Amino acid sequence: MVYADTSMDLRSCFKFYKTLKYSSDVQTSIDQFICSSFHNSAVTSAKNVCAFQNAQACEIFSLFEEGFFLVRHALPEDVLQRLWLTALTDWPSITSKCSNLNAAAGSLVAHDSSEFVWDQTLMEKLRWITFGYHYQWDDRCYRESKRGVFPALLAHVSTQVANLLSEELTHGSLAKLDLAAEYAEACDRFVPEASIVNYYRGKTTMGFHTDEVEFDKKAPLVSISLGSAGIFLLETDQPVISSPPFPHIDHLPDMTRIVPLILRHGDVTVMLGKSRLARHAVPAVLVSETLTDTVFVSALKRTARLACTHRTHQESVAQDLLEIDDCILCRPLIDYMRTTRINMNVRQVVPSSCQFSDFVSTADT
Repeated sequence: MVYADTSMDLRSCFKFYKTLKYSSDVQTSIDQFICSSFHNSAVTSAKNVCAFQNAQACEIFSLFEEGFFLVRHALPEDVLQRLWLTALTDWPSITSKCSNLNAAAGSLVAHDSSEFVWDQTLMEKLRWITFGYHYQWDDRCYRESKRGVFPALLAHVSTQVANLLSEELTHGSLAKLDLAAEYAEACDRFVPEASIVNYYRGKTTMGFHTDEVEFDKKAPLVSISLGSAGIFLLETDQPVISSPPFPHIDHLPDMTRIVPLILRHGDVTVMLGKSRLARHAVPAVLVSETLTDTVFVSALKRTARLACTHRTHQESVAQDLLEIDDCILCRPLIDYMRTTRINMNVRQVVPSSCQFSDFVSTADT
């Protein structure tokens, strides 16, 4: 991840969306903009092309010439539960990852048949975890010697998303568009090799940046959102709309090239083509708004059931009778889930036909 020098316009834009009050009307206007300005493709049965047993119909919204795709409802509930739970209870403590809490990460979570221990103090400080080729934050690069195990679940899910998009680009309504074959080929060759999992807490943000240190810049960048909703800003190559219906800054000429999206629990973005190297940002996490989403709260309770070993809790959730704070054993976990956005972005580092050493000298590996 490279933090590019940003213009004053982009900084002003970021600040605007960071401080904007996201009322229901504002959120509705942003969602309506997506529906009216993006190409919408409905996939009637995702399970025909994905190895997900419970996959249902999904929608693919795209800024096609930019190569940007927003996929909704592609991941079935059981897959989302496993990803969410793994990101909260397994990944923070496994040895094959790197994180900003490496020294203390081993004691973050403990659970057995009678006890569930959640170190809320440490988890509040967790901001990122890396897998596979570990991104070197100081040097802004990857090193072959700094490579760990890539989680099988995350590799499987991200690959299936790429397969789904490839199928739609090859045989669906997107197939007739220019660049469809090029995008489909990139998805077909996709090999998950590196991931940064970001944990957004409260007012945590991420400024405009571009992901450009991977050697393979044609392979898709797949991002999965879990938990609280977040605002995602994408800088496009061409103006998307001359007069945005959502709140914006009139005097900034680049505002017509900044696209805001609300990414909710289960949403997946795929960045190809021009958008693969586009600047993007996360200026806000919508914690309070997410808590009014009955679908999200229901998913939260069912996922918490998988983590908590307390029998009464499990039976209550199974009957959908559990109030959100009923179980004292996993209350810290539930509170954290309610107020955290997790983003899993997956990328390919080395082109499929190449070796890492083709791009760097032995001394730099």
